[in-house]
Amino acid sequence: MKIRRIFLALTILAALMVFSGCQDNHELDSMLLITAVAFDVAEDDMWNVTIEAVKTSNVESGIPVKTTLLSGSGRTISEVGKELERKAGASLYWGHTEAVVLGKSAANGRLHEVLDWVLRDNEARLVIKLLVSENETAEEILEVEAEANGTIGATLAKIIANSEFCDDFTDTTVILITNSLMNGGDAAVVVPAVEVCEDGGRQMCRISGGVVLRSDTEHMLGVLPVADITDCMLVIGRYRGGNEVFSDGSREFSADIISAKSQTRANLVGNRLVFKVEISANLSLTYLQSDEKLTQEELLRLTEVAESAMEQRISATFARLQNELKADITDFREAVMRDLGEFWGENTFTDFFLAAEIHVSVEFTMADTGLTGSAPEVGTGEKYG
Repeated sequence: MKIRRIFLALTILAALMVFSGCQDNHELDSMLLITAVAFDVAEDDMWNVTIEAVKTSNVESGIPVKTTLLSGSGRTISEVGKELERKAGASLYWGHTEAVVLGKSAANGRLHEVLDWVLRDNEARLVIKLLVSENETAEEILEVEAEANGTIGATLAKIIANSEFCDDFTDTTVILITNSLMNGGDAAVVVPAVEVCEDGGRQMCRISGGVVLRSDTEHMLGVLPVADITDCMLVIGRYRGGNEVFSDGSREFSADIISAKSQTRANLVGNRLVFKVEISANLSLTYLQSDEKLTQEELLRLTEVAESAMEQRISATFARLQNELKADITDFREAVMRDLGEFWGENTFTDFFLAAEIHVSVEFTMADTGLTGSAPEVGTGEKYG
């Protein structure tokens, strides 16, 4: 497979470069430090590349960081790099690059070219964060104002680090993404999606979900919103806690998921896979629209409402994975290997996953209420909310 061969060769090449030390001895005074780079592909298949750069003289003098955006275009990324150096009048140094942002046009069929470029450059770090822009272009992400005395590259790395799911669910660095794609077959990879939003009249970047890629195709399969990623994390047992809002039809209530466990079992019925997903969690009631006292019976009813809502939501997420994205990102392959072994032969696992039956069971325990800090007292007349 083309993309796998490329990634394997480039990973070996990158390792050799790392162990051989610096290959280009540029004088720092004559260089621009690249902190972030955005890749877009135009309708004529030309690369449009935008870089965020910092003058090395500014960094060394300790004066406030002032970044510059430079853009160029060309048939290849290397060609664009030469154009950018001509425009800058200085050598470009990639050793401080913190983020690579892909436009959808670049992620959809041209990802291997970007990874090729990163891995071939002996100055670029393999821990560079990689994101996909949900805006029209990746360049728009770099145009957002960075945090005070900072760079947009550092800002993007920070929002990934502060995300509730990025490090636990998505592949965030060039080397992780490369390794995942090198696994071959039809394994899926999820990369953080970023978008520009308004906050108090100021534009800022935020993680908006995850872009799903698969190693046997060079095209994006789609974007998972944050809510769907939360469901997937519950299924694979990596949910770290958070607040969920439910409704019983007449009023809303919210609860913190304090801890969660999950188990997935795989069975083969005829030629069809059947998965049973069991999730259990402790909840803490945090908000309830009610002027009436909270009884034990009402608490149990709310728990059942939350269980039913979560079962429906997770089932809907699985339906989307099977029917729209056509990718397994919830470790079902591992469950099959554990319970049944690799039975699919010449077929791909995805063929069986798409036709599988998935049954979801959720069991919640309302351990206490976040409003009282202890187990709810029945008949106290306390008002919640």
